[in-house]
Amino acid sequence: MKPIERIRNLHRFDQTFRFVGGLFIVIPAALGMGFLDETILRYPILVFGIVNIISAATGWCVVYHLLGISSYHLPDKG
Repeated sequence: MKPIERIRNLHRFDQTFRFVGGLFIVIPAALGMGFLDETILRYPILVFGIVNIISAATGWCVVYHLLGISSYHLPDKG
């Protein structure tokens, strides 16, 4: 099995949005605030938030990779 080639596929805006959104998801889920105090919703939402923060930190999204999508564009050399 060939290893997954990790090439950056997230634009800076996408990274920032995922990081901030991930924090807004992780903090209430970790603290069990609001409707997230129920375990059945809390842990999947917590994992989703953590995955978004990791994607933002690395600049690479596995779902984008599998779908062949990229919001990252190399600057023009000119």
